[in-house]
Amino acid sequence: GITPPPGAKWWWTGRVAFVFVRSLAARFSVDALEHSLIWEDSLESNVVSRNTGLTGQVAAGILQNLLTANFRYRRLVETFHTLSSLDGEYFFLEALKTEVEQKISEELHAAELRVEELRVEELRSTQARGRRQQEAPQNAQEARTPRPTPAADTKASWDTLVIQPSLKETLQAYCKILRNYKDYQAQGVHLPKGLLLHGPPGCGKTQIAKTLSAKAGLHFIALSTSDCKAMWLGHSADRLATVFGEARAMQPTLLFIDELDAVCPPRGAYADAISQEFTAQLLQEVDGLLSDSQAVFLVAATNRVDWVDTAILSRFAEKIEIPLPDELTRQALLKVFLGPIHFAGDREQIIRSLAQASDSQSGRDLRALVNRAVLAAVKRTSSPKDFTLIETDFALS
Repeated sequence: GITPPPGAKWWWTGRVAFVFVRSLAARFSVDALEHSLIWEDSLESNVVSRNTGLTGQVAAGILQNLLTANFRYRRLVETFHTLSSLDGEYFFLEALKTEVEQKISEELHAAELRVEELRVEELRSTQARGRRQQEAPQNAQEARTPRPTPAADTKASWDTLVIQPSLKETLQAYCKILRNYKDYQAQGVHLPKGLLLHGPPGCGKTQIAKTLSAKAGLHFIALSTSDCKAMWLGHSADRLATVFGEARAMQPTLLFIDELDAVCPPRGAYADAISQEFTAQLLQEVDGLLSDSQAVFLVAATNRVDWVDTAILSRFAEKIEIPLPDELTRQALLKVFLGPIHFAGDREQIIRSLAQASDSQSGRDLRALVNRAVLAAVKRTSSPKDFTLIETDFALS
């Protein structure tokens, strides 16, 4: 999305590339994801013919070997690719800034009212705790139990979760067990304790966890990378133990850990004492879940199973791959993302064409595609009343 320098023939928006420079001038560039030569200066070919320089094809081969052998370089490239894919969503949000600010203002007003209600509730809770302390409850641990919180994302449903039918049936079976776990326990069925979702980024792993929690009636606790890693040794383990304690206190609970490869990499791969500490504590907590009958269900997500510690992987009895959407699934996703937006032309035909042309793209990529089309239509039209999408507003990179 950045404007290239004047006369830069080696510049491509929407791609991650390594640009090789000689004598303060760009000579050739190599695609960082495909490891293929993108562009080479015509003058460079003459230099190479005299065997006095590095060719673009040779550089592409060197880069491919480097990225294959060193996972740090692979992760660097994938990180830049992910960041570049967010540009479309960023510009779309900028275009809707006024609407967002108005919505935030309304939410702040509602929050102020809610804060006042919480103050009253807290006062009542403080008074109740005082009475319980005076009555000297026999079970002190029960007195310290936090109040359960509502299940997360009540809008999540199987209808809005667009995935392959066979995968949805498997997840719905898990949901049935979790929703009626007491009845299944009475029949001798062991409550499932761990589920690992893996697959390419942007395929709906987080939304699957939220849907499982909402439809099974479980309280939802989500841990991000920043939640898992503290600055000092000992803090990460203590924080994780506290979270698992809260999950047990307000069971039934679904505890979700995103980007598992970032917080539990293979031990010994590099010197990260905090990650090793967190991995060891998580092993203890998961072993505790497996050895008791408490209704705490752990769901984790990762883009790279091979970057997760093997001991952690062995604790997940079920590992479900969330693949890139096929053509029919992409059609269904586009219908959800486009919603009631007005079209000029055959809406169904446009959706089918986009689904056919968007092979190997994730749900997040399709969302970004729709956002860019909306922004293009906003630029093209003069007012909201004239807003309508046409096929040329969509451009697949």
